[in-house]
Amino acid sequence: MVLAIWVEDENGNFVSTIFIGNFIGRHGHGNNGNPDFEVDGGDRRSALPVWAYSRGVIDNTHGCGSYYPPAEDTPNYPEDVDAVSSATPSATETTKVWDVEKLPNGTYNVFLEANVSFDTNAYHDYDAPYFLGQPSVVWKVSIDIGANPVTAQTLDYAGYGSYNGTNGDLNPPDKTITTAAELLVETNGYRLFASYTP
Repeated sequence: MVLAIWVEDENGNFVSTIFIGNFIGRHGHGNNGNPDFEVDGGDRRSALPVWAYSRGVIDNTHGCGSYYPPAEDTPNYPEDVDAVSSATPSATETTKVWDVEKLPNGTYNVFLEANVSFDTNAYHDYDAPYFLGQPSVVWKVSIDIGANPVTAQTLDYAGYGSYNGTNGDLNPPDKTITTAAELLVETNGYRLFASYTP
């Protein structure tokens, strides 16, 4: 499974990535210049498209104008990805801490996008080279940063990404998403939980 966690302001402007798994964040499998999945994992633009387009940084390392970062051994490897990339957490509950000291007060949206390869179903079963199954699924909570501690949680996913990674649209939930909606472990009635402490 690949994961990304990031924050946007209430107007939809990207603020920061909190976490990105190594498969995309360090190994560059969203942007390795190889469209063939069978060779070195392929160029997986369908992995985390909502995060990639929200981040909004175009990389030309392989001459293809990718919204995904290149591998860490390339000259263009970005510092913002380097700082938050690590191994994908296990299937159990995982906590990520983000320092909001310099963040202006206001409402922010926390997103978590997840995807796993080969989870085909009756609606999402695409041909090679890299259309591998159900699209990425995104969970979202809104949280107010201010004078008081707050929490937000959700069980249900907010939408899903492009099946082929050609855009960063968040498509509304529908019947075409089946097992992908359960990629995150349900814990105490939620799959995504965010808290803020001043």
